[in-house]
Amino acid sequence: MFKRKYHSRLCGGDGDFRNKNHEIPEAIYGCPVTEISNHRCEVFAKNLETLTIPKTIKVIEEISGLEYNQPVVCGDVLKSIIVSPENPYFSSENGALYDKEKTLLIKYPAGRSNSFFELPETVTAIGNFAFNNSTNLEQIDLGSKVEKIGGDTFNGCSSLENIILPDSIVDLGGGCFNNCTSLKSITLSQQITRIEGYTFGNCIALESVSIPKNVSFIDTSGPMPAAGGCYLSAFSGCENLTAITVDKDNEFYTDEDGILYDKNKEKLLHFPCKKSNISYCVPDGVQEISGHAFCNCTNLCEISLPDSLTRISYYAFENCTNLTSLKVPQKTYIAAPAFRGCTSLTSIEVAPENPFHKSIDGVLFGTYNEKLKLDTYPAGKTDKEY
Repeated sequence: MFKRKYHSRLCGGDGDFRNKNHEIPEAIYGCPVTEISNHRCEVFAKNLETLTIPKTIKVIEEISGLEYNQPVVCGDVLKSIIVSPENPYFSSENGALYDKEKTLLIKYPAGRSNSFFELPETVTAIGNFAFNNSTNLEQIDLGSKVEKIGGDTFNGCSSLENIILPDSIVDLGGGCFNNCTSLKSITLSQQITRIEGYTFGNCIALESVSIPKNVSFIDTSGPMPAAGGCYLSAFSGCENLTAITVDKDNEFYTDEDGILYDKNKEKLLHFPCKKSNISYCVPDGVQEISGHAFCNCTNLCEISLPDSLTRISYYAFENCTNLTSLKVPQKTYIAAPAFRGCTSLTSIEVAPENPFHKSIDGVLFGTYNEKLKLDTYPAGKTDKEY
């Protein structure tokens, strides 16, 4: 017997779907409908409010949590998902979609008006994009049994102000709180070991983050200029962040005055961009300033670099709009463009012994095979011609 996939285009997909309530049929032309497939489209139907899933559905694409994709059942106005009680693979409760045993929350309808949501005690995992764009949610109770939270799970929950991640959680997906623009405080699980890229992306209300003792990886890097793509730092866009503190028993990271370093303080990883400092002296012993480490630090007018410094990574001082000058030590290599958006920068001075760079009249050059390469002309220079 033939089996049929139920494609999103049958329900309007990216087009107009006039009926706001839709029930998927159990069969089409006598063939049982067993799978909801979206062929990589991101929406089921843009104006769908209620979706009813029959007992015949066995597969809903991209909900296993193994693939990093948005599930087919989405849409920002969706208010309720109803699953036939006879379906042996999926279930629903209070309009949300689960696997049959309610151990995996697949999708919370973004269009629900509720400001509070409490997960059933049976849930141990939350799928990718499960709460995506649920703009009405202000508080979520995750219970005490959730172990895994997928990628971009709370992306766009713009009314979420605070959340506590229970210590049962061991796996936190990248972009988990991306665009949670009202998030003021968060308590991280003591069991998590990784903080992936964009975990707190654009959390513009977040003022401080505490790193638990078991965290062994924090993505503070961005792409190389040739790689393109979006900037993937865990704290990208946290424009009001004043402090990152680290548990003193953490073996991989530490902080000093709210500034994030590796444990040996050889690498400066992130300087919170809303710190009130107008000047900062990078401690002696630091060998590398990571990519985007001082990104958007608009209060800083002066930064002093130690003789121990060997590398300034890509975009390290991006958008430091009040930084006026910088002295580069003799051992330091600069990965351009380190000074993009430094609109007040008038001079970059390089130590004469530096084998990688030299400065002429405050302009930064690279030295390659005894030739000069123009790296950075300071954007704040007032010369009429050059």
